[in-house]
Amino acid sequence: PNVVGPTGSERQLVPALVRQALAGRVSVQAGAARDLAGVDDMAAVISDLLATGRPRDVVNVASGVSVPVGEIVAAINGLLGVSPEIVLIPGGEAQRFATRRLTARLGTSAPMAGVIIVRTRLDSTVLTQCMQAGIKEAVPEQDLIALTKAVTRVGTATATLAATLHGGAGQSGAGRGKVHAVFSPKGGAGKTTVAVNLATLMARELGQRVALVDLDLESGDVAISTQIEPTRSIHDAVALEASLDSGALHSLMSATASGVAVLPAPLNPAAAADVSTALVGDVLALLVQDFDHIIVDCPPAFTPHVLAAFDRCDTISMITSLDLASIKNMKLALETMARLRMPAERLRVIVNRDAPDLALTADDVQEALGVRLAARIPESRDVQTAPNTGRTLAAANPSHPVVAALRALATTSIVQVVDVRESAPARSKPARRLGSRRAKVATA
Repeated sequence: PNVVGPTGSERQLVPALVRQALAGRVSVQAGAARDLAGVDDMAAVISDLLATGRPRDVVNVASGVSVPVGEIVAAINGLLGVSPEIVLIPGGEAQRFATRRLTARLGTSAPMAGVIIVRTRLDSTVLTQCMQAGIKEAVPEQDLIALTKAVTRVGTATATLAATLHGGAGQSGAGRGKVHAVFSPKGGAGKTTVAVNLATLMARELGQRVALVDLDLESGDVAISTQIEPTRSIHDAVALEASLDSGALHSLMSATASGVAVLPAPLNPAAAADVSTALVGDVLALLVQDFDHIIVDCPPAFTPHVLAAFDRCDTISMITSLDLASIKNMKLALETMARLRMPAERLRVIVNRDAPDLALTADDVQEALGVRLAARIPESRDVQTAPNTGRTLAAANPSHPVVAALRALATTSIVQVVDVRESAPARSKPARRLGSRRAKVATA
């Protein structure tokens, strides 16, 4: 057996694995297993053999239990508190089952590990098994160019996403994360812009581990807004729904330059119909285990998927703009929330694109809706032009007035929970009624 003890040679299995784990990369032979025995136990066996007067006999000593090396690696990682990159060395087609078993264990014990599997033959079955095990890359055995690209992708994604999960300042990682939906009952209100920039500044400035889920399944723009080029999306979780775990889910996510972990909408809009409401709930249930905050960018409608997300939300930011149609739809949306018995303390009403030269003001909105606004985000062309520079506005210009408004929202109404469903504050001058301009907000 492999003898394990405090003074073992660095060439022995366990010391070698410990050294590799601390260095950040562990090489594992697929299907490999070892018989382990403690040095004290071996000393006791040798002492007993010598006591019986058999000093020249050849005796085979073993524990009788062959432990997969993958389990040994997982135990070492757990004791050391590390998640090294795992390099899986395949052992041929005969060891296919052992390979699947090892990668599945690694996907559970070290979901952030950057694993690349190299196979003689790749087919749809192998690729599905890789996703189920949380393996991010699979390449043909002789394709060195593909392997080089895969190593680069895995290295970058693993480093960035690991920093997102474990690099939060002062974060212990304990407790349940919070889910925050960004919703508008009318398209074009800027909900995606709010969601993306909110997630960015929470990750960059507040030291939070942030995930961003694009739930606009048919026309989501989170990927292009965050300047990522995903190859996988929430749709890839459909095939894994029965066995979806944290490792598999993380393999579908992409990290932004600001450290936000993004779960994109389906790359093909036609695939949206495959995503079930149950899957949405399962995804959010897994994400709250690993992130401090999960921002969900919702489509502009009360779809079953949106309602499934609302059921798990701690806050719902409802975005409106300063036009009659948007205010009317927001009033109807608030009434719908009341009929759904959504707790009022979860709701945050936000006016986006606030400008002094518009006929309606944020104060008009506040009075018409009967709520205290959680934020007033100013109008700025910089919001639309920032993605063209390859960065979100929150990353490119942290002192921008739009970012300042979002920062105030994050620190007072998202990270800190307050009740915003209350009467509008008293004003020193007579209220300007919407009806005074021959306009009336629909009341349902």
